[in-house]
Amino acid sequence: MDFKLDDGDIIIENFNIVTIDNKEQLAQNIQEELSVWKNEWFANLEYGVDWLIILDSKQGKTKAIYEVNRVIKKYKDIKKIGTFNYTLTKDRKYTLTLELITQDDTALIVEV
Repeated sequence: MDFKLDDGDIIIENFNIVTIDNKEQLAQNIQEELSVWKNEWFANLEYGVDWLIILDSKQGKTKAIYEVNRVIKKYKDIKKIGTFNYTLTKDRKYTLTLELITQDDTALIVEV
């Protein structure tokens, strides 16, 4: 069991902290790691995505696929990536939407 987060903030409803477990927790953990820039967290410099090489590259989507796969491989409950949608705007803002397939063939949607 873990706390439910919204943009890094703990969700409170009716004066109670909202908790999550299992699949929702897995999706939240992946979303959180994909939102962090690699080398940003001092306690684990491998945590996160190397967005710098993605944003500075003409092969941004190829690099993004590589980086996302690198992160997803850490999560043993994920069997594969079902769909991968990555958009980078001219002002260098990215969006990432993934459909992840778990070991029991459940689909999880993760958006960054």
